[in-house]
Amino acid sequence: MEILVAGVVITLALFATVAIVRKGQEMIALDEHRRMARGIIERTLENPQFLPENYNSLATITTPTPKDTVIDPGRNLHGNLTVAISAEQPTINGTAVPYRVITATMTWKELGSTTNETVSISKWLANVQRE
Repeated sequence: MEILVAGVVITLALFATVAIVRKGQEMIALDEHRRMARGIIERTLENPQFLPENYNSLATITTPTPKDTVIDPGRNLHGNLTVAISAEQPTINGTAVPYRVITATMTWKELGSTTNETVSISKWLANVQRE
């Protein structure tokens, strides 16, 4: 009887350990995918069209079109990259200074998950005259 109880306790402990290790691996993969998504977004925002010199040619996009992007080729994990550009008109010392906010967002669904993961970065461009 004691051997049977010990066997059950060891089996339960083994199942708990496997569950904890599996959850840890999922969290590591999610963190890695967030890092990869952030890298894709940062490379997108380095695009020459988003440089301050191109402020006047930068069109406002309030309803961005999602672009399918591979986040992790090893796991064939795809996501949707969107770039929204909004035009604002704040005032500094009573003078209106137009600027645009470029927000790049990556949304994806982890393999085996039902919830969306999202990483978003914003970049601000002001329309200032350079001398």
